[in-house]
Amino acid sequence: MQNKNERTFINKNKEYWATHSTVTRKSEKVILVEGQLFGAPNYMMRSAMAAKAVQEATGARIIVIVDAEESGEKEIKRLCQSFGITEFINIRNERVPFKIQIGAFFTCFKAFIKNTPDAILELSYKGMEMGHLVYDDILHDDIGSGNKNKHYSIDRLDFFCMKHIYKFCMRLFLYQSILQKYDVLTYVSTHTVYIDYGIMPFLAIDAHIPVVYSDDCAYAIINKYEDLFFHNRLNGHISEIIQSNDEKELIRKAEAEFKRRMNGEGNIDTKLAFSNDKKSYLREDIRRKLGIQNNDSIVFIFAHVFRDSPHISSQMLYYDYYDWLEDTLVCVDKIKGVNWILKEHPTGERIYKEVGVALGILKKRELKNILVCPEDFNTNSIRDVADAIVTCQGTIGMECSCLGIPAVVCGKAFYTGFGFTIEPRSVKEYKKILLRLKKVKKLREDQINKAKVVYAAFQMYFGDHSTLLDNDVLDCIWGYNREPSILEAYKLINERYHEFDFVNTAFYQDVYKFFSEV
Repeated sequence: MQNKNERTFINKNKEYWATHSTVTRKSEKVILVEGQLFGAPNYMMRSAMAAKAVQEATGARIIVIVDAEESGEKEIKRLCQSFGITEFINIRNERVPFKIQIGAFFTCFKAFIKNTPDAILELSYKGMEMGHLVYDDILHDDIGSGNKNKHYSIDRLDFFCMKHIYKFCMRLFLYQSILQKYDVLTYVSTHTVYIDYGIMPFLAIDAHIPVVYSDDCAYAIINKYEDLFFHNRLNGHISEIIQSNDEKELIRKAEAEFKRRMNGEGNIDTKLAFSNDKKSYLREDIRRKLGIQNNDSIVFIFAHVFRDSPHISSQMLYYDYYDWLEDTLVCVDKIKGVNWILKEHPTGERIYKEVGVALGILKKRELKNILVCPEDFNTNSIRDVADAIVTCQGTIGMECSCLGIPAVVCGKAFYTGFGFTIEPRSVKEYKKILLRLKKVKKLREDQINKAKVVYAAFQMYFGDHSTLLDNDVLDCIWGYNREPSILEAYKLINERYHEFDFVNTAFYQDVYKFFSEV
């Protein structure tokens, strides 16, 4: 049922777009929009804005793809109509031919016979690897599935995995059919991961259709396969920013921004990691807290959120974050002369219901020589405590490098390739590097400066592409520090609505300019 806050938003939004929509020509081309998540205002507002910008530039029709039952579809339509968007495709009403269903069963059977994670990752379309979408979807969907055996990693294929492979085959056919039915100018997306949201961007790129992508912090127009992976895409943007800016000025910006970050100023993830409610430890404090009685090196192992799309980079040494962490912990447990400290991810429990998963590895594998980071540990303590850190591909690798702390990185992260991180090329090389961390040295000054340059470019990219919705609204949606409430999010949006001039934002204007020039 429609809520008062939502009705107020619809009325305000309808009035705005009625006076600001300036489509002066019509085209038979189509703008397809990912609308499966339009129940959340952050997804709905930025996707609709992007579509309206393209429409103003080209006159193309906007069609929103939804996946909802009747009541959900009606709600999405009401919201979209406030933007002047009136055409929809509900994929639940689409039919898949019997021969496609038989083919999907055959694909599942072949995967089951192989019965390894590679059977999922090798799924492809026209030579384009797409199995990672299925793999990450299995991990992500298991959050609220009620499965007794949760999928933090995939070792063998069970019925839950088979259902996702079958779903992938069905959705692949449906999305192909939609692309073939229309003369598509662009696809507007909020994700390039998971089955429901990731398939269409990959199919669009294969058909040479640009993808207008946006998330809570940034946006991009994607034209090539590699840029569908977050880390690859961000690495490219960072390189462009570095090339067009003075290095000394970037270092100055980095030092100012980094100070703010260490004080807990920034997005929600930053506030959680560097919260003022947590304690800043000195080296002697952490030694006393954990009972360390030697002067050996202290190396932190930073766990990831296990279910949060591990394949957002195009290359990792392991199947997923859990696989990486478990093998790392088993390996370092045997390495003496180092104080290994395991640090859990601050949002794993809050958002993804990952309670004690990393600590469970220590218990399951009976690992005795790994210390556990205190729960009240403020990440800004790392500058005074750590001699080195280990991560799969977390932002912490860049942050520590700015402090001169060596970071071992096991994936193709957005900040790798610039010469300041330790990047093993194989699991064998990785384990040799772990052995050498007992004698690790601080980064050179030129490496620290390079890390700062990358950090500044990273901040400039996200700063220039700041979200329309502030952290308070996002907290209502995601529930980082409170119970999530879409209704409260709409209430805050309504209070701030007069501050937004959508058509004059950098996001709207950049999208408009790109398609005006195509």
